[in-house]
Amino acid sequence: MSEQLNLAQRIAKASATVGGKLQTDKKNKQDNYDYISSDKILAVVGQAMADCGVVVFPAVTEHDLQLGQSSGGKTRYDVRVKFDMTISDGVSTMTMPWFGVGADYAAPDKATYKAITSGHKYFLAKLFCIGVGNEDSEHESEEPTQSAQKKAVAEQVEAAVKAVKDEAAAQVAAAKAEAAEKKAAYPVEWKTPADAQAWAVSNNHCSNEFEAKASFKNSLKEVTGQDKSLDSNHLAAVLENFYKKHMARQNEQQLKAA
Repeated sequence: MSEQLNLAQRIAKASATVGGKLQTDKKNKQDNYDYISSDKILAVVGQAMADCGVVVFPAVTEHDLQLGQSSGGKTRYDVRVKFDMTISDGVSTMTMPWFGVGADYAAPDKATYKAITSGHKYFLAKLFCIGVGNEDSEHESEEPTQSAQKKAVAEQVEAAVKAVKDEAAAQVAAAKAEAAEKKAAYPVEWKTPADAQAWAVSNNHCSNEFEAKASFKNSLKEVTGQDKSLDSNHLAAVLENFYKKHMARQNEQQLKAA
């Protein structure tokens, strides 16, 4: 009559069977290390357990999702799941708490799958004393690659250069406008306030003649310091004030548009 093994002995027997069958089968190219994949552990350990009459039932009891962020500001989904790992040989049963974690930058369900897969894998690895080496691909962060980082830096440099060029162009435009303004205090054809107001309307500095008249009245007040009738002594100064005020607004709008 064959010896009846208890649950612990069956687990030990399965562990001995697994022994030399698990070698690294995958390579993490980003961090350059070899590891044993989840597929290989589940296949080899699953067969060893079946041969020894042992089963493991992984039951997820809790699921927690948190939003994280990479150093580059990219959203990361972090998931932690809790298990009740039940081990049985049909006669005896043991239930042990366990957990798994997973992260993904694409979707929360992928982070959940990683957490479940890694939790199941590492429970079996610890139960059967399997060394899996470094942290494996279930936990790769999928941070931007070096080439992507270089591209991002290049884009930032390009944007900075463009900003400098735009600023230089704006300064040149302002200098030209200032030079043009200094060249003529106001158009030589202006002889009366009506000439200045008609110019303001026709060049879209004012939307209508009423706005132009109000603007000219403000120039009169700015020059004389009070509301009074315009006399010939102040005409040139008021025309100049009116012209420079509207040209300054135009230059400001052009700079904003640039």
